[in-house]
Amino acid sequence: MHDDTKPEGHGPLKLTTEFLAKAEKTRDDIVSCLSKRPMSEASRLDMVFTWLASCRNENPNDLRSHYLVKAGYTGPIMEIFATPIIVVVGSHAPENLKKNMEYIAGSLKGDYTKYFHGAECAIEKDDDVTEEDIKNNSLILIGNPTVNAVWGKLQPRIPLEVTLDKVLYENKTLAGNSMFEAIVRHPDATNKYILLIGTGDFQKLKPVITDNLFNAWYDCLVFDTPFRIISKLDATRDDRINK
Repeated sequence: MHDDTKPEGHGPLKLTTEFLAKAEKTRDDIVSCLSKRPMSEASRLDMVFTWLASCRNENPNDLRSHYLVKAGYTGPIMEIFATPIIVVVGSHAPENLKKNMEYIAGSLKGDYTKYFHGAECAIEKDDDVTEEDIKNNSLILIGNPTVNAVWGKLQPRIPLEVTLDKVLYENKTLAGNSMFEAIVRHPDATNKYILLIGTGDFQKLKPVITDNLFNAWYDCLVFDTPFRIISKLDATRDDRINK
């Protein structure tokens, strides 16, 4: 598929055409779409799914392969968007910091709508989230355990601990006094996640864009200078795989 646009790493149409000409001499099952008119993301996806129609599983089930867990990933982050989610904004902070958290939530809402073709994700204030909400959904928690009551409630039951000056993962220092994004498994549901976006010192909580989260192949991003990616927070754990 090539619409003659020039994103980074995307070769010229001429090379794609030459490659297809060679490939078609070796096999007869190649499908392609070459165009000089830019395609929308939705159009690209619709075409890909049309090509994949013959591969559709007519008898699907909800059993997961757990191949990412077996490879040592906690998530990665983008896995959370394959589950029902609620974005939870902390409300126990000064007004300027509440605005920063609301900015992050608004960015998430807009990006979710873009990536999922008009769908909307739920956004709630921490004090409005019920126990049923927590148990039945993956959660994106914004802030830290002090300013976000849901985060504070779950803190003792997740492996990531946030203090004023550092972030610990299973008692090992993950980051200093920096903003971070990290995914952990939901303590009440093995098929759901909790994504944490924040910092220990909430004075350092800044508005950040969230577009990266929807293709984040890693478990954690630390907003040091430069940014630091932690691809895998977990080693392979047979007990988690077999749950």
